[in-house]
Amino acid sequence: RLFAPSAILKGDFECNGDFATVIRPLPCNPKIMWTRRDLCSGMMVYSVEVKLMSVGRFVAVAILCSVLWGTGISQEHPAATLDVVTVEAKASQGDIAAMVQLGKAYWGGQGVTADIEKGRVWLDRAAEKGSLDAQMLLGMAYFSGTKLPKDPQLASKYLLQVAQREHVDSSLQSSQALAQYFVALMYEQGRGLEKSHDKAIQFLQIAANNGSPAAQFDLAVLYNDGSGGMSVDKVHACQLFEKAADQGYVKAMHNVGYCYQVGIGSTKDDSKAVEYYTKAAEGGSTRSQRNLGILFGQLGQAEKAYFWLRIAESSGDTEETSLIAAAKEHLTALQAEQQEKEITAWLNAHKAKK
Repeated sequence: RLFAPSAILKGDFECNGDFATVIRPLPCNPKIMWTRRDLCSGMMVYSVEVKLMSVGRFVAVAILCSVLWGTGISQEHPAATLDVVTVEAKASQGDIAAMVQLGKAYWGGQGVTADIEKGRVWLDRAAEKGSLDAQMLLGMAYFSGTKLPKDPQLASKYLLQVAQREHVDSSLQSSQALAQYFVALMYEQGRGLEKSHDKAIQFLQIAANNGSPAAQFDLAVLYNDGSGGMSVDKVHACQLFEKAADQGYVKAMHNVGYCYQVGIGSTKDDSKAVEYYTKAAEGGSTRSQRNLGILFGQLGQAEKAYFWLRIAESSGDTEETSLIAAAKEHLTALQAEQQEKEITAWLNAHKAKK
């Protein structure tokens, strides 16, 4: 071993989930961003970024793009040329799919001149007829103030329609889970809905069960800390973190790595810890980069320990200087030189991805 086992104690959970920050102040940095692309299937393709901003209390702000802004649609499946006359005729005759298609076209300026109000009218008609796509788009637009003025009451109206829908097609389950997650936030904040912590927890659990990685992460935080009225349950917390991690949630990946590294809420498993830490480290988690370096040091793998500790240092973690020096002592001059080349290549490659 290069490092003493106690070095791991510098690692800790990522804890600033969107819902958790509403419930209580956290020691973590609240300015995070979570991006989940292709939340909806078929023609309803958009991405949602959830940013936490300190406005009295932490407020989650959803920003819709892709369909709403006409960007982000896969180049492998370009949008077909819109036959406005035909689609509008179908929509006027009550074709719900045509109403949604027309509404999104006017919002995105795809095949027609962009017209927010026309788009809203068609989407509203589709929503009244039960279109989950239209309800979701309108709810998120009113929630975020993207395309439409912010209106918590209207946002809650449409998002609740989606969240409470029964027998949703599996292709739209992720959309419903997202709506349920935001309804939970709105109940917790008293934003557009009468404030109710019990209902907030209820919808958070439903969203987590329905597959929302954000809800799974936030619920795991509550179980891990025993906060928000939840009893401490480390095992369930780590299970939820793993579900979120397996859907690409970087902060959850870090926490799963820590669960396996320390054996908190799960059986200690260094190989699993390396697996999840590596995913999170590649995704930009400085904590995972640091912990991965520490873990490799404990496993006696000097080159990998040096590599990841230097990556963490380059990402802003300046607390591990002594560990970097300790790892370097176990490298030859040639090995150290090679590692620096690989570090530079890694940093350049990841800078290009941003």
